[in-house]
Amino acid sequence: MRAQDLKPGGKIEAQHISPEDMKRKFKVQEDLLKGLDFLSDNQLIELSGDRFFTQKSQETLNKRSMAE
Repeated sequence: MRAQDLKPGGKIEAQHISPEDMKRKFKVQEDLLKGLDFLSDNQLIELSGDRFFTQKSQETLNKRSMAE
C-alpha cells in the first residue's frame, strides 16, 4: 500500500494471507535458494537488494571467494 492511497481518516486494513498461501510463497523461495549456486556473482549481488535473499546471496558469494 502506498501513502498516496490513504485518505484522511482512513484505516489501513491488514491483508489476510492464508497459511496455504504462506507455505506456497516460502516453497517458491526455498526452491529459488536451491538454485542460487547457478547464478553469477553479479546476479547474486543484485539479489542482495532483496531482504529475503541478502543472507543467502552473501553466503554463496563467500563460499565462492573461499574456494578460489
